[in-house]
Amino acid sequence: MAEIYRKTPQLHLFRGSLVLCVLLSGCSGAVSNADDVQSDFSLTLPASTVSERLIETHGGFHGDGVTLTRYIFSQEDYDSLVAQAQGGGGWQTIGQDGQLSDILLIDESEGFWAQNLPADGYWMYAGTPALGSEEEIYSYNFSVLVLDTDRETLYYYALDT
Repeated sequence: MAEIYRKTPQLHLFRGSLVLCVLLSGCSGAVSNADDVQSDFSLTLPASTVSERLIETHGGFHGDGVTLTRYIFSQEDYDSLVAQAQGGGGWQTIGQDGQLSDILLIDESEGFWAQNLPADGYWMYAGTPALGSEEEIYSYNFSVLVLDTDRETLYYYALDT
């Protein structure tokens, strides 16, 4: 009977694998913001891109939270991005209608956007709720790209609730 309970290398390997699986099950498995930008907006960031994560509150069991990343480019790549935004392709001009500010001021990153909301530039939206939806909103899951032409900076903002 004692032979049954004897620890073997295979048992240690099994237990170690089980512990690793339990620990990794809490990880969100999120990819880098560059991958998120590509996935959400079909926009590949140029090789010259320098990024700075300003806000990151995702975590916990459901992975809810806010991500705000700032991207800066070489002048050539920035000029190319502006030309692409001017050509349409889902980009909207930042205007006086307030739609962009309404979207960006939904959550706790309001402090950042209240001081840094661009006056000029372009923006794109992806996610739910759909823009212009009249439905009562219980959960927000969307991403916004904001191209600030005054600061020559691109922002990636994601909210998951």
